[in-house]
Amino acid sequence: MLWRASEITGYAIEGIDGHIGSIHDLLFSHDDWRLRWLVVDTGKWLPGRKIVVPIHVADKPNAVRKEIAVELSRQQATQSPEIDLSGPLSRQAEATLYQHYGHPPYWDGAPDHADPLRGVQHVLSLHIQASDHAVGHVDDFLVTDDDWSLRYMVADTRNWLPGRKVLVAPRWIGGIHWDRRDVAVNMTRDQIRNGPAYDPSVASIVIDPAEEEGLDRLDPFPVGSGNTAA
Repeated sequence: MLWRASEITGYAIEGIDGHIGSIHDLLFSHDDWRLRWLVVDTGKWLPGRKIVVPIHVADKPNAVRKEIAVELSRQQATQSPEIDLSGPLSRQAEATLYQHYGHPPYWDGAPDHADPLRGVQHVLSLHIQASDHAVGHVDDFLVTDDDWSLRYMVADTRNWLPGRKVLVAPRWIGGIHWDRRDVAVNMTRDQIRNGPAYDPSVASIVIDPAEEEGLDRLDPFPVGSGNTAA
């Protein structure tokens, strides 16, 4: 199933022995566009404290209860390392967290050259720069709950195509330029315009698997389109 990142944000986090907090942000790896950590606001339980929880201990979201169960105890949450969340999450900070939780890091055996992790909240509202023109801004992401990957970026093109939101697969994203506060997409403005439209009022929180399969088959670069993306 696909879930809107904006909907998951705010869901309650329920540990094996009680409530831990609510999701404040979702940290993702730009290398593979996969969620890696949940930033959890502990609220009144641990006032003023935010903890970082590995995504692989999380169950699938429960839309009815608006919560996600995690295989963690409240004690583990209480004793989790204090992490500076004012900027990107470094690989060193990730290693510290994995040591605390007693799990092997997801990069075991891979070259240690990854960029620091960013939160989805930091990407929302960034401008989208197509290969020829600016085209709108990042409105949301659609997350799959089977491997927690960001399957689609939702591009809001209302300044150019009033009221229209379009899905863009991460494989067409050329990069995120934090200094310019934009996301580069290896598509022309017309190709984005002709891409699959997204209507959250119809799709609701969960997108039907058949619809997701249909989106996967869509190629924003048909034969003869002149695509030069790698």
